[in-house]
Amino acid sequence: MTSSKPSLEDKTDNDFQNYGELMIATNAMSNSGNENSPHSSMGYKWVNIMSKIWDSDEAKKKRR
Repeated sequence: MTSSKPSLEDKTDNDFQNYGELMIATNAMSNSGNENSPHSSMGYKWVNIMSKIWDSDEAKKKRR
């Protein structure tokens, strides 16, 4: 999950849940100057994984 283009076929729902929790807990997806703004790109990982985590209810609660 940590590579720039991870293979998604061998990942479980639990893998995604754990990775999402880690990204939320460490605030790793936010811009350093504004935690309500994502540190995003249109790359494979953002489009397929990170944007779903960013838009999750759990992540939205943390940013409030």
